[in-house]
Amino acid sequence: MLEYDLLPGLAIFGVGMLAGFLLTLLINKLRTGSISAGKIRQDMDAYQVQVEAHFDETSEKFKKMAEHYQELYDHLSIGATTLCRPEHVATGLTDQSDKTKMNDAGESVKANPAEAAESASSGKKQATKNSSEND
Repeated sequence: MLEYDLLPGLAIFGVGMLAGFLLTLLINKLRTGSISAGKIRQDMDAYQVQVEAHFDETSEKFKKMAEHYQELYDHLSIGATTLCRPEHVATGLTDQSDKTKMNDAGESVKANPAEAAESASSGKKQATKNSSEND
């Protein structure tokens, strides 16, 4: 009879031992298998550096694209004002005195296509004069 009274106690003891063993295994696995907070922070910092570098490069590319677009617009504007008849030139192309552009130092500089058009026109006249002298 004494054996039957110990059976439930032994069963509870066995279940407790098994639960403790499984809990110990689980805790050890979590400690060694999980990523530490320091590692997560380090990975996040590295990612942020990559993102910042990406957007810095994107910003530089957009600046260059805007500069090239401005140069193209200026070239077309000068060509239109020097090569086309005045009545055919759009008024927006001829009135560039209030437009500004950025120089290499990042400073704002007034664009003056009239001066550029004048120098282009004098260069064209010189080229015409030289070609007529050669004929």
